[in-house]
Amino acid sequence: MFIGMPAGAGHISETGENAADTAHVQPLHGQIRLPWTRVPLPGAQVVQTLERKLDPVQPCLMHFDDELVQRMFARRMDRAKAQTRISFFGPASLLLLRCTLSGRDEIVMYQTLLLVGRPEHQIDCWWFTDQALPRWLVWYVIANWSNQLPADLDVRRGKL
Repeated sequence: MFIGMPAGAGHISETGENAADTAHVQPLHGQIRLPWTRVPLPGAQVVQTLERKLDPVQPCLMHFDDELVQRMFARRMDRAKAQTRISFFGPASLLLLRCTLSGRDEIVMYQTLLLVGRPEHQIDCWWFTDQALPRWLVWYVIANWSNQLPADLDVRRGKL
């Protein structure tokens, strides 16, 4: 599955810089939103345990290992747990996300950022997964990943 996102304002390296700011992840991205919208789902949160790791062999690589657990009205939903590794290559012009869902297969996403003007870049995503994984679940994971960018752009624009 391919998803092209509209060009975003900002320098291409801001994606990597934003990712390095782990303190913003829970307050800004912890609220689950209605897929493909900015409407928050009342009582629905994702709690993230994020660990940044520099690659000891390849200095141009940075990884984030993230355990995500959903909460509904403060109740942990352990069946909705996911392990994610996000790898940034270079100044975040290529991103590889590998999401392993509890008891399910893996979803793999490649995200590229292409400078199309100053200061805009085009974001393209390619998603791959086993066909046995329910489409609604893949759609839900993709939608939640895609919902992260508008919040980061709001911070960059001073709207939050």
